[in-house]
Amino acid sequence: MSKKFSIEHYVTIRGIPAGVANVTVDGGCPQTDVDPGEPPMAEFTITDRKGYRADWLVEQMTDRDFEELEREVLEREYEKVRDWLS
Repeated sequence: MSKKFSIEHYVTIRGIPAGVANVTVDGGCPQTDVDPGEPPMAEFTITDRKGYRADWLVEQMTDRDFEELEREVLEREYEKVRDWLS
């Protein structure tokens, strides 16, 4: 039986309701005079609405889908931090 994940964010991917679990954010590093820096990155597991891994959906995603989803996940994670700090 497949492992059920705890969904952290509900999202829509290519018009399909899905979830994002196991979110880990790397804040990247700022640009300096000698280093071009790195943008923040997010790693996560894509699930169906019930929390089970959705490999079938990942296979249908384009690079653009992944970029948009990563941007959305990063925005939501930063909102959680802002709310926590205020």
